Amino acid sequence: MLTCSELSVRADRSEHLILEGINAAFPAKQLNALVGPSGCGKTTLLKAFLGLELVSSPECLICDEVTSGLDPLSEDQIIALLRSLVEAQGKTFICTIHNLGKLPDFDHITVLYEGRLVFQGDFEALKAWFEIEDPLKLYHALAERPLDEWLEKWNKATQERGDPGLPLRNLPTVHASPSSLSTASP
Repeated sequence: MLTCSELSVRADRSEHLILEGINAAFPAKQLNALVGPSGCGKTTLLKAFLGLELVSSPECLICDEVTSGLDPLSEDQIIALLRSLVEAQGKTFICTIHNLGKLPDFDHITVLYEGRLVFQGDFEALKAWFEIEDPLKLYHALAERPLDEWLEKWNKATQERGDPGLPLRNLPTVHASPSSLSTASP
């Protein structure tokens, strides 16, 4: 599992935080999606994990918009290839995607909004959390509430589960020190 705890990233020599207090867990040997409106911090979060990816034979691979600009058939083929690597070799992928219609193809989904984590879980939990049936409605649902409401809802749910790093479903517990990134097998 790849995790971060209380990860914040500040823009160069600025007071502006690109990411603030991110507590995220990306389960190993699964296809993980990272979504959010443009400018919310997806690529910054991936770059924070990139250092871990480059130091060894990667068990976790970062795919920034790997299907962007592809026709639907090619997009399906790329996702199928990633899925086969997850199943055959136990690889972990964290992918930013823009085609929200592909979210059902992912095991685990992380949603960032205005630089903050507001959801982690599987597709069924995402639909329930945002009260949507169609994943294409995700950004509309996000925009219907201010960030503070999403944060309050997420913080309450994570406190009730007792571990702010775990998504909405049963996963092994991994603890990391504040401001750290770590990998661990489930």
